Amino acid sequence: RIGDPANALFVNDFIPKANQPPTSNPNIALLVRNNVAPVREDIGTIRFDWQASHNDSLFVRYNIHDTQGTTPGLGTPKNDTIAGARQQLGTISYTRVFSPTRTLNLRAGVNRLVNLSGTSGPGTTLNLSGIFSLGHSFLNQWATAYTYAADLTEIHGRHTLAAGFEYRTTVINRSHGNASALSSGPCCCTYTFLASATQLDNFFRNIPDQFASPGVIGGNSGKSGSLSGYLEDSFKVSRTLTVNTGLRYDYFFRPTERYGRIIGIVGSAFPIANLRFTKPGDE
Repeated sequence: RIGDPANALFVNDFIPKANQPPTSNPNIALLVRNNVAPVREDIGTIRFDWQASHNDSLFVRYNIHDTQGTTPGLGTPKNDTIAGARQQLGTISYTRVFSPTRTLNLRAGVNRLVNLSGTSGPGTTLNLSGIFSLGHSFLNQWATAYTYAADLTEIHGRHTLAAGFEYRTTVINRSHGNASALSSGPCCCTYTFLASATQLDNFFRNIPDQFASPGVIGGNSGKSGSLSGYLEDSFKVSRTLTVNTGLRYDYFFRPTERYGRIIGIVGSAFPIANLRFTKPGDE
């Protein structure tokens, strides 16, 4: 029997009532559910083509893909998992035709991906050891990549010569935590009822065994990228044979973290005692 009025409100809100005949154990009830997992998905594209002159053309495109889905919690209806993602891609390309044998193409693009996920549980986390744990948490990630590239192509007899470069950089931000990290006060904490003969009675009377209030937000912000260049020669030996030769170089920038919180792992995992961790600046 629920003895604490505040606990009664919590139980009515978050713990489903049994919908099957009672069992021989007065502390165990049966619930059968068939919840639907709703999913929303929206896709859109905007494209612009402009032939500015006989030798100049411009191309612009924007894509968006937005989704959100909800996974019902099996033990507690309001502790659903809600996940959303939105990807946006933008591209702009300019082409200049200098002559029938020489063409220049300049491109720039951005790709932004956002993933937001969390649970819809209450701000106060309740943990009944061995039965259920109910609370709110979140994991948010934002990633943005920028690309800049150029290609120059020239036809000289049976040779098609090409040269170009590409610069790419990616920034990733991440944060995670629980309801305690989003606000303050006595509501934002964790109450634990340890497994015992009086566990359920203690829960109904709102007498927890343990209390914790972490209130911590974790996260990081990293950056990396690359720079590439190439030379290529396509030689048309005959009407049915073309030989392609070329040289490409890729340089990858060292990953960095905004606050220097990045480590390296040196050595083999077997045995684990041989592992060594390095911090930025270590050789």
